Amino acid sequence: MEDSTMTFETSHISRVSFKPPEFWKTEPETCFYRVEAQFRAAGITTAATKFDYTIASLNHDVLSEMIDTIRKPPTTNKYDTLKHRLIKWFAIS
Repeated sequence: MEDSTMTFETSHISRVSFKPPEFWKTEPETCFYRVEAQFRAAGITTAATKFDYTIASLNHDVLSEMIDTIRKPPTTNKYDTLKHRLIKWFAIS
């Protein structure tokens, strides 16, 4: 009886509260270093969750530029696609 209680307690997964920082249009690559460090610290590993949190970090102006990718994300690599598109779009040439 004690073993089953111990197993339940040790296998319980709690949700970590995470608020992504606002996307930095002037330094998109640096912004992703920061947010990916926060993903690691929060244990966020799935591309879909990273994609959703990245969208949550975008302000209206940035969302407007990325709306096609947000409305119809690719079926694979959706986070990486959005990340690379943001970096390319806002990187200083």
